Amino acid sequence: MFVSIKIVHDLDASSSTFGSAVLYCLFGIVLQY
Repeated sequence: MFVSIKIVHDLDASSSTFGSAVLYCLFGIVLQY
């Protein structure tokens, strides 16, 4: 949970495409469980 919040914070700060891709991958992993 803390990791996902950190990623969202980093994505909001950098607004990079790579960060967005990592965030989508994270959600994909979470939805698999």
